[in-house]
Amino acid sequence: MFINHYKSFYSLNSYSTTFYYPFYHFSLILCWRFVLFLFLIISIQNREALAIFADYTSVPKGTNPTLYDANDFVVQLDDQSFNDTVFCFDPTKIVSNSLFLDENTNNSLNDSIKSNNNFVSGEVQSEINGRCTSIIVEFYSDWCGHCRAYSRLYKALAKDLLAWQGVIKLAAINCADPVNLDTCKDSSITHYPFLKYFPRNSLETNLNSSASVGQILRSYQSLAQMRDQITRVLLTEYEENRYEDWPKFEWLEDIETYNNLWKGIDTHISTLIVLFESNTNSLVGAQLLLDLSGYADKVVARRCVNNALANALQIKDFPTFAVFRRGERSPAYIAELRRLLLNEFEQLLRNDSKETSKRSMNKFFSRKKFASGSENIEQFCSNFPQICKRAYFVSELDLLKSARIALFNDVQMIGGENITGQNLRALYEFVDVLANYFPHRTIHPQPRETEFNGSQNSREINEFNEKDNIEFLNASSRARVVFRSHLRDFINEQRSNDQKNPFPISEEWEHCKGSSPVLRGYTCGLWTLFHVLTVNGYRNGQKGNSFDPLRLLLAIRDWVLSFFACDHCRVHFRKMTTKTARIETSINREEDVFLYLWKAHNLVNSRLHGKETEDPKFPKYQFPPNFLCQECRREINKEFDEDKIKNFLLLYYSDIRPIGRKGVEEEDGEEIEDKLE
Repeated sequence: MFINHYKSFYSLNSYSTTFYYPFYHFSLILCWRFVLFLFLIISIQNREALAIFADYTSVPKGTNPTLYDANDFVVQLDDQSFNDTVFCFDPTKIVSNSLFLDENTNNSLNDSIKSNNNFVSGEVQSEINGRCTSIIVEFYSDWCGHCRAYSRLYKALAKDLLAWQGVIKLAAINCADPVNLDTCKDSSITHYPFLKYFPRNSLETNLNSSASVGQILRSYQSLAQMRDQITRVLLTEYEENRYEDWPKFEWLEDIETYNNLWKGIDTHISTLIVLFESNTNSLVGAQLLLDLSGYADKVVARRCVNNALANALQIKDFPTFAVFRRGERSPAYIAELRRLLLNEFEQLLRNDSKETSKRSMNKFFSRKKFASGSENIEQFCSNFPQICKRAYFVSELDLLKSARIALFNDVQMIGGENITGQNLRALYEFVDVLANYFPHRTIHPQPRETEFNGSQNSREINEFNEKDNIEFLNASSRARVVFRSHLRDFINEQRSNDQKNPFPISEEWEHCKGSSPVLRGYTCGLWTLFHVLTVNGYRNGQKGNSFDPLRLLLAIRDWVLSFFACDHCRVHFRKMTTKTARIETSINREEDVFLYLWKAHNLVNSRLHGKETEDPKFPKYQFPPNFLCQECRREINKEFDEDKIKNFLLLYYSDIRPIGRKGVEEEDGEEIEDKLE
């Protein structure tokens, strides 16, 4: 039809053509834009129907344990809910995004469309807009010890800021879970825990990725610092956008009359709170406004720097707040803010003293129970060393699983798509160490004595006893081939090929399995992998092969500093290996390669013993404990005998349990539980 009209218009005289063609062209484009608009509205409503918005009660998808639950007021995200929850969209923004020819046409049609419920349902739009808050996302890993420790502060922060939920929410996503790997990778995560602030309507900035969206926040260790940091970013966002449904953070100007005080405030609001502060750098007033934001339909709060109004009210101390009632010219109440908070806190304690005391005692006894569990295990293992001894072994499955996470998760996550410079060198050196020294056989020593005999020298141990059972590790042998091949090609081509892939994915940890899902695991397996690499490297050197102990340790250190995702752990590891016990000055003999790592690991155990990340069923002993090697300590001062330690480590980290080989520690675990009751 439009084509026929176009032909008839064009066949008229030149004057008519000049007159009708622009009109027709306008109509055609307008009609096309209108159809496009209908398509967008339908798409929006369909997306709302299919969108996955997470809230405080949402249970994230995935197989890994999480550090949060519905009682923590932390929105738990996963790969499916991340974009819809974080990149909350507003259909009114999409409608006005250059759909029409000019501003006048846009406004007129936009108004008519908004008035038609057939296009945008008021309920749908209200529901969508109601989700659109700013959001802070913690990217964490369930195996990360510092993440576990930081989760306590993050939970406390979420509860502390619960009154701000109309403006900002706190969320978290477990990047250690395979289902979330792509989302975390797209977000350019460089360490754990990693905090990112996503402004309201972040989707408008970047439709495809969260990498360039959001502001990185520091993971401060105190509630006050976190609260102040969040307040600052909210003030910056408000300064840029002036959201109507946010608190009015602007400073009150000088008030000349009482009526000016209520200027711009809806008539149904009967209460006004003005917080007087000494300077514009103060955040107290902004935080009070956020605390009261949930009562926006009843109370309006404003900030005011010391001015004529403060002088008129004879306010000398800051911060001080004044409560005004509509129609009353004098404030109903004036008080220093800190005094109010103190009085409220004291009142809370008086009203809830018994419950508060009960909670404190429960927390105290829970700590005592944790400590006593560790002490009970140590006492049990002292009485029944053979039972505890069987719970400690080197597992091929743990080694392979740790190597897979280190290369396929940490390197991809922290290294990103383009690994260059020092990171590339660190990766090359680490893969070279894996290719050369990842064990491909296990040595099962034949029983010589009931306990380990520390009198054997390392040369005898390295050459093995003829009765020792040497067994090849099939999966580990294939893994060495992988390490020697092009790593990126393998990742792309073999990740989902279960038959050829030697790396366990869904299998549970064996020796490194914790007493709860969030304890031990990857960090235990990674330490074990490092120990095995150093022992195997030393053994290889004793056979006359070229061996550089310093290069091996530096490869481990550089990989940790470049790719290990736990930021707190990296900082401590850097300090230990570069200052406290500097690697370069600690290696004088070939055997120092595994002795250094043993000493370093014991330093870490000493620092973490008794912390909340310690597994009470596997205390962080000074390794090896007596039940593993009674001969390893001198009788006089109970200090470690390094010669006997050397022999023990060579045996312990060479005796690797192959995949699929079951031990007796499962039965021992039940026996331990029975004896501890």
